Amino acid sequence: MKELRKLSLSWSFGLSFLLCLLSQLGGAQSVSAALNKNDILIGDQIRMELDISYPSGMSFEVADLSGIENTEGIELLKVYPVDTVPSSEGNLLHQTLILTSFDSGQYLIPQIPVSFLSGDQRQTVNTNTLLLIVNPYPVSQDTVQLQPIKGIIAEEKTIEDYLFVLIGIGIVALLGFLGYFFYKRSQNQEELAPLVIKRPPYEVAMEKIESLRASKLWQQNKIKAYQSELTFILREYLEDRFKIKALESTSDEIIEDLKKLDEVGEDWRDELNKILQTADLVKFAKAIPPVEVHAAGLDKLETFVVQTKPQPKPVEEDEPTEEPEEEDKSEALE
Repeated sequence: MKELRKLSLSWSFGLSFLLCLLSQLGGAQSVSAALNKNDILIGDQIRMELDISYPSGMSFEVADLSGIENTEGIELLKVYPVDTVPSSEGNLLHQTLILTSFDSGQYLIPQIPVSFLSGDQRQTVNTNTLLLIVNPYPVSQDTVQLQPIKGIIAEEKTIEDYLFVLIGIGIVALLGFLGYFFYKRSQNQEELAPLVIKRPPYEVAMEKIESLRASKLWQQNKIKAYQSELTFILREYLEDRFKIKALESTSDEIIEDLKKLDEVGEDWRDELNKILQTADLVKFAKAIPPVEVHAAGLDKLETFVVQTKPQPKPVEEDEPTEEPEEEDKSEALE
């Protein structure tokens, strides 16, 4: 049987070579396909040799391998590039394909259409059909006596079996200790934090007013910086003294909030509005107000701070003591 297979394989290669030789002699194109072996075991790989010949004046276009790819039970694993075989007459090409199969049985490898171009005309020549036999793996005929199913043998526990549990408990304990440590540390820091006494808005405003007056910014032609600092002192004082959002509000919003306060009358609202509008014109419209406006605005702000300073609560007078009566009695005795 093996000798017949070898003979068949040699006949396939000889036929392929003869067809190529005849095509060269006859001046026509031809194609042939051959397997390096016709029977394999499941999963084995085989080589498929594809020989293509065509005369001069024609060109090889493509070999359509879709028929092999769509054949059930056959898998195309690899396609090698087309090699040119030296020939004195015409053109001779060779291509190798790697095939395999994972199902036992007999398979017909379909013809492969090969296209050529002769000028503007296309010609197609098909290869021969091949038979592939896929054999299953041989099953041993030895008889094996089945044994009864044995139960699971339990192994003795060792320290390694509890290692991950111990590591997990250690990590949890460490995290708990660190959490408690940082919690106590933060509490101690809060207890030791110095008590910050906030200064009265009146003192802060008066101090900044004197500092702005001493800086002489507007005298140095730094009008924008001067007006910005002036309105900042005013806004900060209004926010700390009257609890309105003056630092985040526009000038119009500040005036609207001041209308809700009984401590600030209409006259003062008009004066403060002038100060805020002057600063807005300088900062946003690049206006240059008269020189006297700068000093007047700071003086008005100082007066406003002084007049709106919280007044201390009056101290109740104590009831008159009986000491004068004792003095009168001593005078009467004299």
